[in-house]
Amino acid sequence: MTDYKDPKNYQEIIEQIKNAPTLLQVTEILNSVFPTWIDGGFKYFSNDYDDLNENWKNTCEKAGVEQTAILRVDNYLEDDNHKLIRTFAEIFTSCGFCVRRKAELQQCPICGAALLTEGIHQSLNVKIPEVWSNKCSTC
Repeated sequence: MTDYKDPKNYQEIIEQIKNAPTLLQVTEILNSVFPTWIDGGFKYFSNDYDDLNENWKNTCEKAGVEQTAILRVDNYLEDDNHKLIRTFAEIFTSCGFCVRRKAELQQCPICGAALLTEGIHQSLNVKIPEVWSNKCSTC
């Protein structure tokens, strides 16, 4: 795993982001700096995780954007050595994405919905299925 620390040309990249007119161009900048950060994505959370779906919906409503997709990323730290990767996460979130670390999510092998990993399932305090499963309860 890469720790995605700010590169020496951090300020130059921030200026490129500011001048990027589309999310596609921001994504191209991201991929040129941190090509392995985006690990995949999902259209939605499993219906087993209503709280996560509701939180994502509320975040998007507050930002005045439509829900886009769940973006699974390798990792990111929130400290002064990782401001650039945090900036990318904030940009995607402000565009309707739910940005989650790959250690938190896995895919239902049947329907493709996002599920919490077993470790995260056990640690979160949300209304979730009592027993963790690697597939949706309805699949």
